Amino acid sequence: MEFKCKILEPSYHRKPYFDSHDTEKADSSFDCIDCGNRLEIIFNEILESAYNWKEKVTQSNINKITNHFNLNDVGKSHDGGFTSIFKKECQQCQSTYLFYFGLTEYHHSVYKVVKQGISQILITKLTG
Repeated sequence: MEFKCKILEPSYHRKPYFDSHDTEKADSSFDCIDCGNRLEIIFNEILESAYNWKEKVTQSNINKITNHFNLNDVGKSHDGGFTSIFKKECQQCQSTYLFYFGLTEYHHSVYKVVKQGISQILITKLTG
């Protein structure tokens, strides 16, 4: 995996785009920078990746991602929540993006979600 360009830089001060228990409204989207097609990001992608993103990535790519997004050794996101990282491919032009979200569950099933980073990547394979 190689990084083509960084679209959104992580921030310690970025406000959540979602802060509620109604996770149906926690979905997000992003327009492909190559073709303009909308990539839909559902909350469950963010939630699942917060608990297992490192299991889906080789150690070499974990190191690249950690350096690229300046992640800390503790595993917390820049906003103090869980780190959620996953890739998503544009269905129209096959451009591939790596998304980094901060996820905090501060009450039972009540979440704050912060978009922390978006980068376009050149190689779509993260494992193997």
